[in-house]
Amino acid sequence: MGDSAMEENHSDPQAAESPEQPSSHFRVLEAPTRLWVPCTAHASPDEMHFKPAGTLVAVGESLIENDAGFGNTPLAPAASHIVDTGRVTLTNGSEVPAVLLETIESAATPGGFSPISTEAVAGTLSGLGTAALRINIERLRGGGVWADRWTSPDLLGQLHACITNPPDIVLCNLLDADRAVAINQACAREYPAEIVAAVAALARLTGAGRAWAAVDADQDTAAWIGMRAVAAQVAGDLRFVPIENHYPQPDPTLLLHSLTGRRLRPGQLPTSQGVLLLDAAAAFGVGRALVLGESMLRVPLAVHDRVALAVNADPAAATHLVIVPVGSPLRDILHHLDVGHGRRGLDLWAGAPLRERRLASHCVIAGGELGIFAAPRDPSINPDPCIRCGWCVEGCPVDAQPAALLDAAQRADPRRAARYGLDVCIECGICSYVCPSHLPLLQGIRILRGER
Repeated sequence: MGDSAMEENHSDPQAAESPEQPSSHFRVLEAPTRLWVPCTAHASPDEMHFKPAGTLVAVGESLIENDAGFGNTPLAPAASHIVDTGRVTLTNGSEVPAVLLETIESAATPGGFSPISTEAVAGTLSGLGTAALRINIERLRGGGVWADRWTSPDLLGQLHACITNPPDIVLCNLLDADRAVAINQACAREYPAEIVAAVAALARLTGAGRAWAAVDADQDTAAWIGMRAVAAQVAGDLRFVPIENHYPQPDPTLLLHSLTGRRLRPGQLPTSQGVLLLDAAAAFGVGRALVLGESMLRVPLAVHDRVALAVNADPAAATHLVIVPVGSPLRDILHHLDVGHGRRGLDLWAGAPLRERRLASHCVIAGGELGIFAAPRDPSINPDPCIRCGWCVEGCPVDAQPAALLDAAQRADPRRAARYGLDVCIECGICSYVCPSHLPLLQGIRILRGER
């Protein structure tokens, strides 16, 4: 589209007319017996000075005795005892320091989130300016607010980058990589005030001249009519930009190029191209922190059960929308939801299945990927020789040559990899999906990048 892309500004009075909001589609899950609360700071547990084992911590209390640097402050999602410290794997694949908590049996399970009024949003926005950016970054960090996933890369890193490199666009990504786990659409429908508050507040704090929300052009507008109504009252300059959501459009590299014409290299933060990007789930946490001073102790999550889908053809019946405490192991959530219906040998993926981000059941839910797929384990398939069909090249959205990259991986040849497009690959997995020989194309690319 370029910077002069057509945008829809829905700040007119008619847009403020919204239907009665439906009851929440999110179920609130109680805290499991044990939680592994992560911290994203790049430090070892010893350097972070966690509170000692045996310490009793209240809801929202910090689990460290010193400042954690640029990472989030780990907070207790429930009244608990500290049991141990260690490292855990998050749903974005990263391994980070964490604190093991044992929850107190008598601790009350929190209910749903109290609604935010437009008056509260307006009051918050009226007091914000660029001079308060550093202060509010610390508010978010101290409140445990963070996100680092495909549709919302390293939120705290982006915010710190805005201090020296102010963006001209704050962009909220309301697109979902897979409609079976439409977590962003669900958040937009359920929590419109929080999302509008976050986008408008970040635009004011960073001095960005434009605040955008990217919406699926084929999506039912009822999914974001609540946001339009709130925006009409408190943030009339928020623009809703419809875009065709063909996978892998939600990827930051493709999204920024489609909307602005700017070229974001895969792996770089969007702020390097003047855009502060976050998704609806991240905006939900930011909005509640800035308006209500509420810490990120729970996060929205979508779990799609393909075992149930085989029994019941209704995709909606196979998808669970839940609110879970930060630090909940995935296995506890799956057990609570009866995902897989007792079947052993489930395959678990984070985000879109084509990306092949496989998960172990001990992975922890926090600010990483919030869309989880569970399916019966497929038998392993031995690949056949490459037949030079060219389907992987034809299907690649960034014009890389995946088969040549696999050859470079097998030869351990970085120069060959650079020649055939390693630097532009967004790891969407389309090449592996279309390959008739079942070649491990995506795995080869990740090996070249030092990933597994």
